[in-house]
Amino acid sequence: MSSLRIGFLPASLSGASHTALRIALLYASVGSAWIVVSDAALWQTGAAAPGTALQTIKGLAYVAATGVALFWLVRHGCLGEERRTERLFLGNPSPMWIIDLDDLRFLAVNEAACRVYGYAEAEFLTMTLTDLRAATDRTELRALLAPLRTGGSHVGTWQHLARDGRLVATRVSGHRIDHDGHCAALVLAQDISAEVAARTAVERSEARFHQLLDSLDEVLWLADLEGRSLYRSRAHAEVYGRPLAEFESDALHWLRCVHADDRERALQAADRLRRDGQCESEYRIVRPDGSVRWLRDRKRLIYEDGKPVMQGGIAYDVTQRKAASEALKRLNETLEARVRERTAELEAVNDDLEAFSYSAAHDLKTPLAAIRGVGQLLALKHGGALGDTGRELLGYIEKGAVEMEALIDALLALAKVSRRELRCCANDASALARAVLGELSTRYPGTALHCEVEDGLVIHADPDLLRSLLSNLLGNAVKYSSRVAQPRVSFGRQPDSADSYFVRDNGAGFEVQDPEKLFRPFQRFHSEREFAGSGVGLATCRRIVLRHGGDIWLTSTPGEGTTVYFRLPGCSAAAEPAEATRGPWSEGRQ
Repeated sequence: MSSLRIGFLPASLSGASHTALRIALLYASVGSAWIVVSDAALWQTGAAAPGTALQTIKGLAYVAATGVALFWLVRHGCLGEERRTERLFLGNPSPMWIIDLDDLRFLAVNEAACRVYGYAEAEFLTMTLTDLRAATDRTELRALLAPLRTGGSHVGTWQHLARDGRLVATRVSGHRIDHDGHCAALVLAQDISAEVAARTAVERSEARFHQLLDSLDEVLWLADLEGRSLYRSRAHAEVYGRPLAEFESDALHWLRCVHADDRERALQAADRLRRDGQCESEYRIVRPDGSVRWLRDRKRLIYEDGKPVMQGGIAYDVTQRKAASEALKRLNETLEARVRERTAELEAVNDDLEAFSYSAAHDLKTPLAAIRGVGQLLALKHGGALGDTGRELLGYIEKGAVEMEALIDALLALAKVSRRELRCCANDASALARAVLGELSTRYPGTALHCEVEDGLVIHADPDLLRSLLSNLLGNAVKYSSRVAQPRVSFGRQPDSADSYFVRDNGAGFEVQDPEKLFRPFQRFHSEREFAGSGVGLATCRRIVLRHGGDIWLTSTPGEGTTVYFRLPGCSAAAEPAEATRGPWSEGRQ
């Protein structure tokens, strides 16, 4: 690379010898002039002593000798300075060059310039500065370099073109120098491509983030601790109905938009923000057109190194939610009133229906008793005249009346379940079940019934209704298992529950198709020829269980048996005695 010679004196760039010669000649000229002029003045005044001419020659010789010495000293110092400057120029890690300010030719470049831009030194020295500038920058180039010609400087950021066509972001600083007789500029170009790329990435990220924030319906904002706006999303304009500039220029503008009745609430929330670092509140705002909107406002302080540096928040427009809530509240109030009215109507209708059913069933017993009585009287007094056929027909009448009376009794029992007032207490269910099974065993004297009753079962319920429940369930179990070789009936508590129980048999069983239909009145699982019954037993059980706040369900398999489960959670708090109630069935046998 060619050598670079940068002058020692300010604003000059020349050879060391030239600079030293100028200084030496100046010194010699001034010294010689002083000696000649002063000695001439002495000759004119006649004050010159003998030998003055010799002294003048000696003085001039001294000036000449010291001038030569000064030349060599200055030249040596300038050469050292030039070498140091050359090393700084050539070895600088950033691109540097010297350009002619008249034609913008490159006069010198360093190795870093060749490395960054991809040109060889010889190529650089055939180029001008415009070859490195983008086409859009070239028209401004000479105007920007004009201050350098008058001794000024230039600092700016430019895009330079490298040999491979890529753009190099550069921060350029330059100042005027003299270089080998040229009006030139020394330029330092720092490659800031990474810095620009990072800044561009941050700006793009911020732009995308702001686009995302501006796309939200929520009001987002940031402010300093004094409330001066740093950022506000576009939702401000839509929600408040006011331009963003009003909020950015006035820190308390948001508060003036708050409804007068809610302003104190908003101020209290701001006090909590300063005290606790966060707050949440709801208030109304008034838009310029007079319309009112509800906002749910959440604010918090933002900390750095444990100290609050700014504040921010988000506000939701909850006007529709508030309106929906009020509408729902009014609807609930209306529905509650309607439900109460409808419930009262249904209760009245149910009471009337139950009263009618009870009265109808009760009144049917009198004509049934009359039918049975007439049939028995006819058989007693005129049985012989009726013959076998007549007596057989009277038997059918008697049997139908008995079955009808049993059905009426079942319906009356079902009606009583709903009409009677509950009297809850603790019952010894194990003893009660054994007593019921003892009574049932007398109805099937030829059956080798095996009964299993879990000990220690205490159920809180109405004692009469509990007995009716167990009588129906255990009665069905005994009835449907009476025709198997080894009938078995079990009663106990489910192992995974404290208030659920079961009654199980290994009898005929049936196909379960509609579980809800099983507990309706007059639903039969077998024909009357197979097993007699009224079809009201399970309906009665269901009503008893529901009155105690429980539930009942069953599983059954044809030929394997049936298991009925029921849950009785209620009445525990209403139990009257501390110990289980023991009724007349307590001493019953299994």
